[in-house]
Amino acid sequence: MRLSEAHALGQLDVNEFNERTAIASTAKTAGDLAPLLADLPGGQAVPKPAPRHTPSLSSYATVVGTDWHDGRDELRRRADEGDEDAQRRVAMAALSTWVLVAFITTAVWLATGFGGDHGGFWPIWPMIGLGIPLVAAMARWKFK
Repeated sequence: MRLSEAHALGQLDVNEFNERTAIASTAKTAGDLAPLLADLPGGQAVPKPAPRHTPSLSSYATVVGTDWHDGRDELRRRADEGDEDAQRRVAMAALSTWVLVAFITTAVWLATGFGGDHGGFWPIWPMIGLGIPLVAAMARWKFK
């Protein structure tokens, strides 16, 4: 039972409710709350919070039915062995990433007033940084 429920049911008057909520607001552990509820009907047990779980990439892959990381490595291996379909897919993924970074950085550059006195069109640097490996991969796989 919660203090607000006990107050609504008339089990606590306004002063007692205010006093207990003030104590509850300074509680550091769930054990500190137990005495506040002990004399209320059904209030002996303080529920423990559920453990927090942050899903990892592998649990996401389990839900979607694919292990993205292993699939990526396998795709790159096949591309290096000459599989044209794998080469095309890796190149499209790299090109998509390049376009996304170019779009976001250019949008930031535009939104901040064309870079002002900060060196002109600075988005060119991440574009070049991501573009060099992209061009190198395409040259290595002899894209026509």
